[in-house]
Amino acid sequence: MPFEIHKSIGNKFAIILTTKCNNHCVYCHTETNYEPFFEYSFVKKEVLKQIPKSAVEIQITGGEPTIVPYFLDFLKFLRRNYPNTRISLQSNIRMLSVKPFFEKVKEHIDIIRTTFHSKDPETFDEITKVKGSFYQVVKALEFIKEADLNIYFMIVILKQNYKQLKETVLFLRNFFPTKNVYLDYPLYLNRSLNNKDLIYVSLSQIKPHIEDALVDDRVFVFNIPPCIFEDEFRKHVIGEDFIHDDRYVFPLSECNSCVLKQNCNGYYKQNLLIFKNYSDFKPVKDVKK
Repeated sequence: MPFEIHKSIGNKFAIILTTKCNNHCVYCHTETNYEPFFEYSFVKKEVLKQIPKSAVEIQITGGEPTIVPYFLDFLKFLRRNYPNTRISLQSNIRMLSVKPFFEKVKEHIDIIRTTFHSKDPETFDEITKVKGSFYQVVKALEFIKEADLNIYFMIVILKQNYKQLKETVLFLRNFFPTKNVYLDYPLYLNRSLNNKDLIYVSLSQIKPHIEDALVDDRVFVFNIPPCIFEDEFRKHVIGEDFIHDDRYVFPLSECNSCVLKQNCNGYYKQNLLIFKNYSDFKPVKDVKK
């Protein structure tokens, strides 16, 4: 379906406004639907029916929601009908590099979440498959910084960028010294599964590069169990807000008695079926004092 609403923990909601996108990222696991956009009247009706006025957060996501023709009107609709709700936008932010468009968006958004692939323009564009996308994103970041909008960053760890993780984090720190950066391991499904030979890098390969990239307490690790890392780095591992529990599994029977289990999502079930990387996981019996 090219339009869906998901409820999450904490009275938060995610609206998948479309699965279409103006990027063609090599790691994307969203199944793109090329049917026409849903009628705006239908979208508004479903939002009002499924999302209560008491919602803590509404996240607009995709695909790429900013390419939907009624996107700006939809932002106004959300702000008007949910005045006390945090409105967040998950976007590749390329459209926000157009100043007049950005000026209209910023009036209705509380948080932006975006994926930043690399500090190297060629690597960035190789991942998005759109020439010039790096410079569009950097231009959007300049506008976001000037407007003092809240922004979170995701870096999806791939063969193309894992050796640049620290440099990419430091590049973002030059823009936003205190904003959260999440180092994320991809789910191998749909396009990312088709591209696995191109993008896959093992947990054991990326471990030292991730640990090196944890330059401050606002850099976090996402979708990787904490047992992968040395004890001093485990505090950076977090779970997912908009979580779909059936995507995750605890890989080993020993995981049930691991002292870290309470703060662990587990590991993508799909990835485990494909790569069978059971040896990467080291359940912890005791935490060092």
